[in-house]
Amino acid sequence: AMGIFRRECTPNSCKADFRDIYLRRYEPLTNYDPYEDLMVKWRGDAGFHEKFDIFSSFEDAISGSNPWMTCNGNDNGVGFPRDCAPSTSTKQSGQWISMGKDGGVKLNYRWSILKLGTTSQVGLDWATLPCPKPLFPEPEEEGELQKLVFDDPSTSQLEDYWLHPCDCLNPTTWGTGLPADASTFEGIPAGSKGVFVPPPYLIVSGQFACPSRQLLP
Repeated sequence: AMGIFRRECTPNSCKADFRDIYLRRYEPLTNYDPYEDLMVKWRGDAGFHEKFDIFSSFEDAISGSNPWMTCNGNDNGVGFPRDCAPSTSTKQSGQWISMGKDGGVKLNYRWSILKLGTTSQVGLDWATLPCPKPLFPEPEEEGELQKLVFDDPSTSQLEDYWLHPCDCLNPTTWGTGLPADASTFEGIPAGSKGVFVPPPYLIVSGQFACPSRQLLP
């Protein structure tokens, strides 16, 4: 399946044209390594307008309209999108992601991934940087947390699946305290120190409904 990768970052981390951008890859993702390409060494120099395009909105990414017109890459330690920009006149320095090299965006960003297959095969994956252990409420306070809820209408049970608003897990500082447990750590690749892109996880199948406030804009 082809895919659209969305990168969002906060106003204090990115310039206006780079706060919400979309990478659309036209080739199957089977052999594509998003971590290496987007986070470590962006190859914007290879396949621009052929294997991929970058857009400033989801609607443009879906339709293929108004792609960015300039792009480069192949710089060790410099991730997406290096110096790629809507046009040569809108290029900005320091808008790229870095896992260690100075000069780029290191914090305050988020990735989401939309896989495009047949009309009945759509998946959404999330990947973020690791982060310190948050101030997580005690179990009796869980009712106060805002949750992402999925209800499977084919079952009599309400709220079949739900997720806490927790984006990350750092095995070196969290331990097995809330919201993690021993089974959570089994899915972390050995030696990754919690920095990895997880495989897709099926939450619900069939028809389901999402509150409008929780849909992507």
